[in-house]
Amino acid sequence: MATGERRRADRTEQVEAALQPGRFISYGAAWSFIEGLENVAAQTAALVRSSPPRAVTLYETFLAGL
Repeated sequence: MATGERRRADRTEQVEAALQPGRFISYGAAWSFIEGLENVAAQTAALVRSSPPRAVTLYETFLAGL
């Protein structure tokens, strides 16, 4: 896998890791969960200018998981 492809896959994996599909988020873990979502949202927002199509794909993935 090329470096650019790997970087894109890493960002998609970050979205998935932040959303933690299939996992119950307890009250005590809520703050950490929200911080993770905010970090991924900020990283995705940074892509809007440099790679709009990639940002759209990540936003769609992010929103589909919510």
